Amino acid sequence: MSYVQKGVVVYHGPFGGNELLEPGDFHRINVAPDDQAYKFDAIMAGDTHIIQSGFNPELSEVETRGKKLFFSHADRHGILKLIASLDGKDASLSIQRDVHMYSEYIPGGHNIDHPLSLGQFP
Repeated sequence: MSYVQKGVVVYHGPFGGNELLEPGDFHRINVAPDDQAYKFDAIMAGDTHIIQSGFNPELSEVETRGKKLFFSHADRHGILKLIASLDGKDASLSIQRDVHMYSEYIPGGHNIDHPLSLGQFP
């Protein structure tokens, strides 16, 4: 999972083709753990800030195509916006892991509390 906070990234996918990632874009690519052919290759233009997270898939068959969604500051202002989940619920990116990934735009001087549900941690 990649998130472009600032700047522009031109992403060269493992299956050819380029994709432009701009601020507010979240990009997901699923890759099998033993796939040696995959590598993330990007050209960053100017002052760029990108955040990446990786998860090992729980499913035996991995869908290897990428997907990009845009979530604006307004979409994430003052609320935890679900951006990735196992089943793609609430218009989130689907990932092949039982994970709920959230994002929120929090202006300086503010904070958020998010209670965890039972079963989220052993």
